[in-house]
Amino acid sequence: MPRRTSTHGYHDVTPFLLCKRVGRIIDFLKATFGAVEHERILGPRGHILHAVLQVGDSIVMMGEPEKSMPRLVAMPAHHYVFVDDVHAAYERAIASGAKKFSKPVGQRLGAVVDPGGNFWWISTRELVAPGVVRKRNQAYEAKRAKAPADERAAG
Repeated sequence: MPRRTSTHGYHDVTPFLLCKRVGRIIDFLKATFGAVEHERILGPRGHILHAVLQVGDSIVMMGEPEKSMPRLVAMPAHHYVFVDDVHAAYERAIASGAKKFSKPVGQRLGAVVDPGGNFWWISTRELVAPGVVRKRNQAYEAKRAKAPADERAAG
């Protein structure tokens, strides 16, 4: 299948979050990742039906479920975001209302949960061979296996 040309920051796959507390998630994305809000459409009761934000080179769309559409329910999602400084982005995320999920491991990866329950994996771009990734994962799993159960549950 030939590749289509994407326009205006939209890629072939663009996430759409259907979640509660969209306003707080928008504030979180702006404070943590420098997101730029392009559009916000409010429903008759003032909730956000549709919003479009740009995070880096990607578009993220979101909206809050409406009672008039019972088949559409809020569901948390997972996102992987590349940043220059994992620790700084992680600290901004916590300061803007996110919950800690996984403290940053070196400069490679940390994770938080936004006010709507979505996971944001914060990472730097690191090009490594698949074998290196496997070895790192094996070392991580071996370390976790030796840790007490309460530490394993905390991540």
